[in-house]
Amino acid sequence: MANLNNGPVCINHHNRPAVAHCASCRRPICEECLVEQDGFKCCSKECLQQALASTAISNDILSHRGRANAKAKFAGFIKWIVILAVLAGLWFSGLGKKGWNWVVEKFNSGKAVVEEKAKEGVLKDKARRDGKRKQIDDFSDPSK
Repeated sequence: MANLNNGPVCINHHNRPAVAHCASCRRPICEECLVEQDGFKCCSKECLQQALASTAISNDILSHRGRANAKAKFAGFIKWIVILAVLAGLWFSGLGKKGWNWVVEKFNSGKAVVEEKAKEGVLKDKARRDGKRKQIDDFSDPSK
């Protein structure tokens, strides 16, 4: 009888050392019980069919994912082509310089609004911190 301390033994033949684990159910199997196909080593024909079926499903999922990624990249490429075509149309229609100036003006006015809001936030935060600092000073100084 095989010694269990030397490694796993076959699930069907407890006196033989296992040479592999089933690709489907992960049970240890000996050389005699081994059913092998397409690189899969299994304990039975049923487990082999399950392993082959799961591989087919995985391959199908991966191929669908690959096609979806390709479609998304193509859609992104088309989106940029359309944007560039619209911008070129505006430029060559005579609105180009006026349109560009309008975009720059809107960007700069938006930038100024954001900068003003940021300054207001900094001032409010400073006032809040100063108020808390005054409260701490008043609390720690018993003479007040």
